[in-house]
Amino acid sequence: MQVQIDVTRISSTLVRECLLLQEEMLRQIPHSSLMQRPELTGAIEAQRTTQRPYLFACSFYGITPIATPTTPAASFAVPFASIFENLAALSRTCSEALIQSSSNLVTLREVYSLSLLLIDRLVGRLGTSVEIAWKPSRWLQLILHVLEHEVKDTSELNFWLTSPL
Repeated sequence: MQVQIDVTRISSTLVRECLLLQEEMLRQIPHSSLMQRPELTGAIEAQRTTQRPYLFACSFYGITPIATPTTPAASFAVPFASIFENLAALSRTCSEALIQSSSNLVTLREVYSLSLLLIDRLVGRLGTSVEIAWKPSRWLQLILHVLEHEVKDTSELNFWLTSPL
């Protein structure tokens, strides 16, 4: 949420550490839990399919939310779809920041790499079809543009490192 407000936060070590935690969490989550939210009873049953992940977790654990996020256009009733769409959005934001040559490039590249790694690991666990709200052609175009940009930067650096003084 804060990354969407202030894109410079995406290159923070905190975001990197969160992605590392998510990687570990993904290893521990059973496949069936990625396909549906847990069954609930009582007053919070209706919230199982209507609340965003953060608000649902707060309701599930009986925690008062710190902030109330806006309702996204993306899906959130299926955990897999929500995770994928958010990781795709994070990788798009990283791509755009890398193309604009933001500051703190080392951490930004780590966050970018981790977001792509998590997408790969998540999709690798997919055993059934899931409806996802995303634009794969736009996403792939950005990914390829970053790779092209990175290769260009590396070749310029190699030129300067290997050229005679």
